[in-house]
Amino acid sequence: MATAHEEPAYENPSIHSSVVKPIQDLLGLYDTRAKALQGVLDHLTKVEKERQHWQDDLNSVRGELEQVRLQLAEASAASEKARADAEEAARDRDEAVAGERRARESADAADRRAHELAREKAGAEAELALLRPFVLEGVANEVVRIHHVSWGPRAINDPATYQRLLDHAARGTEFQATNGLAGTDTRYGYAKSLKIAYSKPDRGPMKWIVVNEWEKARFDV
Repeated sequence: MATAHEEPAYENPSIHSSVVKPIQDLLGLYDTRAKALQGVLDHLTKVEKERQHWQDDLNSVRGELEQVRLQLAEASAASEKARADAEEAARDRDEAVAGERRARESADAADRRAHELAREKAGAEAELALLRPFVLEGVANEVVRIHHVSWGPRAINDPATYQRLLDHAARGTEFQATNGLAGTDTRYGYAKSLKIAYSKPDRGPMKWIVVNEWEKARFDV
């Protein structure tokens, strides 16, 4: 109850509402702003996490690329070594083939030479067999004794050939080394040489006439 000196207490609704409502509006505005900022912060946090995830992926890809680069470098080095080895092997093969070819050519040449020597030996033995009676006896006239005549690779035993040579010796005339003089062509298509072993009729020192085909000679008696 109010006293005589006190005024009764009361509230003024208009004043209360005019003070409280702006504060509530301001708080609501701050709350809305805070929510908006929180949304921005949440978005930034999400973006940062995604960026970190992308960075991790990028680092992983870079690592894989580095591994691939190293593998490519190793493969390139191995390929270069393989190429060098292949070139060296090819050179060794070529040298081996060339060596085999040279050895085969040398063997063929040796075989040919062996056959030639065998033929020469057989020819020499045959010529020696034919030569023996002429060396011992010979064919002679009053001027010269002819011990041996060969035309190219063969000994000549034709009496007509010896007689032609004896006639030239008796007359002291030149004669020409030809197939006609020898009475035969002992090696058709090849140039030949004429060899004559002779001495004086009394078996003096042995002399030789050696001339190539178509050349001329005479007995020195």
